[in-house]
Amino acid sequence: MAGTPQTLPVTGWLGAGSTWRGDLSFKGRVRIDGAMYGNIQSDELLDIGGSGRVEGDVWVAQALIGGVFIGPLVATERVTLLETAVVMG
Repeated sequence: MAGTPQTLPVTGWLGAGSTWRGDLSFKGRVRIDGAMYGNIQSDELLDIGGSGRVEGDVWVAQALIGGVFIGPLVATERVTLLETAVVMG
């Protein structure tokens, strides 16, 4: 995967106030500012914004976490935790 979390454009987004229940697979960078309950798999970047919440199993290349993450996380390249992150795994 080329690029850093700061340089990759967002290709998908779950906005604040939205809730998704189910599994997700994607290409590119997905940002979650709402609530996601389910498993996530990607060879690219998952971006959990400050208002975001993810509960489930996550397998990604890179994770940028600024919100709440609950569950097991496997990242093959990098995990970046911002000061606002809350992680229980």
